[in-house]
Amino acid sequence: MATNPNRLTVALDEDSIQLLRKIEALTGLSPGATVAKLFPSHLEELWSYVAWLESLPDSDHALRHQGLHLLQSYGPLTLIDDIKRLDPTFKTPGERFAESANGTKS
Repeated sequence: MATNPNRLTVALDEDSIQLLRKIEALTGLSPGATVAKLFPSHLEELWSYVAWLESLPDSDHALRHQGLHLLQSYGPLTLIDDIKRLDPTFKTPGERFAESANGTKS
């Protein structure tokens, strides 16, 4: 049984809106459906970002400040690459799981 999805309004720049409308014209896929299909491909990365932010000590103001701006200045690197640039010791939840499953730690 399908459930009604929660809705969220997102503001986009004109270029992004034009691109989404062009995709809609070519594919019949609405802008909302296009975004809904693309967003899940970033969920693991976003959850890793949240895990890293939550792991930062409150006392590390400089690292926390830099971390909060990773989404605002996203790209060309991935969030994970940027986090590891700021905090080389960070392991994603997936990396920690793989290490525990293999009995290794790097």
